[in-house]
Amino acid sequence: MDCKLRVDIRPLVPLNCCNETELMLCLVEVGQGHMLKHLLCQSFLHLKWKRIRKFFVLSVLFHLIFVAFFTGFVCATYVYEKADNRQLSRVLFWPVLIITCLSAIKEIFQITYGICYYIKRWENWLQLSVIVASIIILISPCSCPWQHDVAAVGILLAWIQLMIVIGYFPMFGLYIQMFTHAFINFLKFLSAYFCLIIGFSLSFNVLHSNYDSFAGPLISLLKTVIMMSGELEFEDIFFDDKKRLEYPGTAHVMLLCFVILVTVILTNPMVGLAVSDIQELRKCAGLQRLVRHAEVIAHFENMLFSKLIDYTPACKIIQACRKNPRLLHSPQHCFLHIRPNDPREKRLPRELIQLLYRLASEKKMRRGIFRGNAPPPQSVATNDTRLRMYSNDSNQQQLDKLVAELKECSHDISIRLDSLTNKIENITREQI
Repeated sequence: MDCKLRVDIRPLVPLNCCNETELMLCLVEVGQGHMLKHLLCQSFLHLKWKRIRKFFVLSVLFHLIFVAFFTGFVCATYVYEKADNRQLSRVLFWPVLIITCLSAIKEIFQITYGICYYIKRWENWLQLSVIVASIIILISPCSCPWQHDVAAVGILLAWIQLMIVIGYFPMFGLYIQMFTHAFINFLKFLSAYFCLIIGFSLSFNVLHSNYDSFAGPLISLLKTVIMMSGELEFEDIFFDDKKRLEYPGTAHVMLLCFVILVTVILTNPMVGLAVSDIQELRKCAGLQRLVRHAEVIAHFENMLFSKLIDYTPACKIIQACRKNPRLLHSPQHCFLHIRPNDPREKRLPRELIQLLYRLASEKKMRRGIFRGNAPPPQSVATNDTRLRMYSNDSNQQQLDKLVAELKECSHDISIRLDSLTNKIENITREQI
């Protein structure tokens, strides 16, 4: 019960740096994100998340309030244009304006901390687009017809932004990431075959110019993209009594080529590619969750430690808020002492504590071996020579792979045994 584990988090935090997750982001940027699965990194991110999640909950509530007021203002101003709704629009005008100004100030704080990091993240560009759309529709609403277009785009981007923010929750992060990965892959796939789609849209425009769906090049391109989903409308085009088909032979052959090349050949690989990427994403879901945790923590740290906040009137409140997210704000908080055998230990998850305990015990065993508790050097040498006698250069790599697989299997078996032992202990405690 008195056993203690000392977790030293100083190697993970850069010296004289306010952003304690900077090393985590650097590992992700240089392609070493798998290092976040180390038990020390997982413990560090878990402790940081417990300190930062209150700010994250406030951010989610802020976005919810903004989307609610923004949606109400757009609907009252641009959808139901009546005398009763004009008064509601005037009431909602000021809350939307205040929240938009607060969002703009928040983005300015993030830009001053690191403009390069800010530009790289597409979520920041989405937030800026929502702010710009909100400002445009707030300036003399309904004075110009094109403000309806901006309002439609703005309300869509605002709800997408809310979806991205909710996706930072651990229970929803994987599903939002599936959506973004499938969308990005779809754009890459579509850009590679966009010339083929343009060619078919122009050919349909020439052959079916008397139909409204193919009256112009742009509307014909939109109709062709919609036809990729299987909405061909064969009877409406080829068996319409009101409009005669001008080029029957060529039109039939062109539609058949479109069905074979686009609907069958092009669409099916696109769907298969998205599904295969989702399966790969499920396999590395744990790593992606850690990466998203590091990004969220870094996002709020950048905002809290911005240089412009030092000149704000509420500087003392900000200074108090800055102490909460930091783990190394004093020399006494460099280490975390955990009691793995104490059931009251709740600072880290139980599974993570068991893995830390196993890692520390293995490290202690290795130290004991090096100090003289190991078998005699001659026996080790003889075993090594026997292994070399039965292995040549060709199968040495196979032996190394088998040894690595055996180590992984033994590690998994030990973890499973620990979990079963804990379950048995819990059952016995309940019976007692």
